[in-house]
Order: sequence, then structure tokens, then C-alpha cells
Amino acid sequence: MPTSCCALNCTNRKDKGSRKKFFRIPAEPGRRAAWLRALKRSDFEQGKKNPTAAWTPRGHERVCSDHFISGNPSKDPADPDYVPSLFNLPTSASCNRSRNPVAKKDRYMRAAKRLRVSSENEAPPTSLNDEEMIADPPPESVETLRDPLPESVETLREQLTKVQEEK
Repeated sequence: MPTSCCALNCTNRKDKGSRKKFFRIPAEPGRRAAWLRALKRSDFEQGKKNPTAAWTPRGHERVCSDHFISGNPSKDPADPDYVPSLFNLPTSASCNRSRNPVAKKDRYMRAAKRLRVSSENEAPPTSLNDEEMIADPPPESVETLRDPLPESVETLREQLTKVQEEK
């Protein structure tokens, strides 16, 4: 039996010589719900109101590669190909915003490249050899390392006490 795409208005079929790839709707509940929302099947939406009219995908439903920007679904939730996004749906007059999934994929690829480049550019921690550790002169005394902050706090307390006594 030939496989056909379950996306709305898609007539792609898997026949001999067909170069299209077909992918099962995921079984994982969260990802499956995202795919079903993306498919925008009106009979699926009607099923929320009338369960007898609902379209529920069975094990044989497939989505073709035409509905993915790269032609394959991704397992990365940040990737635009995590869910199918290219559809031949009728345009709505109420929706003025044009969403370009190819541009979304380009943005994702640029962001992934930036992350890869930034992780490569991070300097690895350098280890000090024995000579470098000895090269620093030891501190002259413990007094030079002592923090002057407690002394200034004590001075401020004394000044506050004097001001309060004057009142």
C-alpha cells in the first residue's frame, strides 16, 4: 500500500521511484502534540468539540519531507525542523504577518554556529609550571595582606557614637 502525507492539502505519495521521505508522527506526547498542532487538521480541531468527528493519527500516518525546511525532522527542540512547518495552507486575511520558515532555519543555523565558534574560542585553562610559581616574590609580611576595612568600620562607629551623643 502506498504511503501518503497526512498534511492538509498535500498530495505527496510514496510510490516506486519517489524521492520523497516520509516520517511517522512521534510517539512522545509533547512532541506529538506539537506536530499535531502544526498539521492544523480541521478534523482534528473539530474532534475537541465532537470526539466522534476527530481525526486521530494511527500508526500508519506519515508527514513527507516537503514539510521540513531541511527535508528531515530534527530532535533538537530549538531547531525549526523539530516540528513540520512548511504547508500549502490557504492564507488568512486576518494574518498580516508573513512567517518565513526558511529564514527561521537560517537564524537557527547562524546561532548554532555562533555557539560553536564561541566555545572554540574560549581559552583553555593554563597550568603554571614550577618556575612561574617560584618567580613571584612572597609577600613582605602578613601586615601588608591585612584588610584595612575593619579599621575604617571601627572609625565610623566611633564617629556615629559621637554624633548621637551630641544630639
